[in-house]
Amino acid sequence: MKKIYPVFYISVIGMVAVVVISMIYIVVKDMSVGIFLLGALSWIISYFLKLIWAGHMNKKIFKMLKAKLGNALSKVVSWSYIGILTGIFECGLVLAFVYFIPVLNQAEWPDILSFGIGFGAVEALYMGLSYLLYLIGSKYTAEPDDRLAVTKNNLLLIPVATVERISTLFVHLYSCVLIFVAVQHNVYSYFWLSFAFKTLVDGIAGWLILEKDARKTNIASQQWSYQIIFAILGLIGLYGTIKLTPL
Repeated sequence: MKKIYPVFYISVIGMVAVVVISMIYIVVKDMSVGIFLLGALSWIISYFLKLIWAGHMNKKIFKMLKAKLGNALSKVVSWSYIGILTGIFECGLVLAFVYFIPVLNQAEWPDILSFGIGFGAVEALYMGLSYLLYLIGSKYTAEPDDRLAVTKNNLLLIPVATVERISTLFVHLYSCVLIFVAVQHNVYSYFWLSFAFKTLVDGIAGWLILEKDARKTNIASQQWSYQIIFAILGLIGLYGTIKLTPL
């Protein structure tokens, strides 16, 4: 059994800390824990519906796009497709939740925030637990894993996941808040803004995954340059949420 250096568990701790701090914030601010859990449930349902669709359709669609549009144009359309898929499943499901569940339709501002925080926090928990399972599984693999060697590059990579989860939580929060505003005020341009924002965020993620092979890139400088993009998007989400706060 291979030794996994404890320092690499900091990534797991950081991602789980995002969840713990979120829950503490909910309790301290006397927000609805039930609505927090509804936000978490909506992410879980939307994620697995998107996963099922992607598993059955993505390769076929990418192949069809390449055959019909050629290599260069199909790449751009593929990134956009990935973003739109997130808009459909995540924004669409939140819209259905808010529209059809009375407690959400009538939620006050603190509980609207609770829903959005729950939506983002459960993804952080999922990612943290997934990475923990990866670390545990790595103990029992025979092949060496360069990503788990104690090097300057790998140590610089450790905080990346936590920064990404914080940024993503703010993206989810803003997107959910926009949808609540759309339904409660019957101004559906806010929904389409949420849809466009999520499409942009995951379209960029699609570009990084398909073109830059970001999931396999193990160079700290490259990963941090990617995270700067999402940190900016996260700050936009935080700023947008603050601007929508009722006076």
